[in-house]
Amino acid sequence: MKTAKNIICAVICSLLFVGCDKIEFFNLKRDNSLDEKNNVNMQDGILLKFDDYSVYSDNNYNDIINKGETVKLNVSLKNTGSNIARSVKATFSTTSTYISGLSPNTPINYGDIFSGSTVWKDGSYYYYDGYAIQFTVSNSIPNNTQIPINISIVDKNSHTWLSDFNVTVE
Repeated sequence: MKTAKNIICAVICSLLFVGCDKIEFFNLKRDNSLDEKNNVNMQDGILLKFDDYSVYSDNNYNDIINKGETVKLNVSLKNTGSNIARSVKATFSTTSTYISGLSPNTPINYGDIFSGSTVWKDGSYYYYDGYAIQFTVSNSIPNNTQIPINISIVDKNSHTWLSDFNVTVE
């Protein structure tokens, strides 16, 4: 009798979880390139996107973005796909009126990005090997404002991806 109860309990529990992979709440962080879910921008087994940023330098050397500062950021990209992305380049832009002098306005080289790898500018695996972008923050920006940074990413085969991130001015 105990075995029958265990079987019934197992069947009921399994029925409760059928279809949970379709519920986004259970899949908040999905970078598994092999399951083919939530990889709408996958191209030829490659999916490139923003991974992280690091303040390379700022006026007062506290690694915090403040009003009136000229900031240099290093930005990393990640390949969550299953194939190598060759000769990757990224161009950065913003729609914020609180930022001026965003440079460079030409593509930045990221080199080859292997499956599952994160790469900083010029193919470096280290965030402190220089900076990718530079900009000046307005003195009139309110504290805790989020500045959107957009990234247009392209590889050797002219596949393109759009990604973005925010930096907070404190």
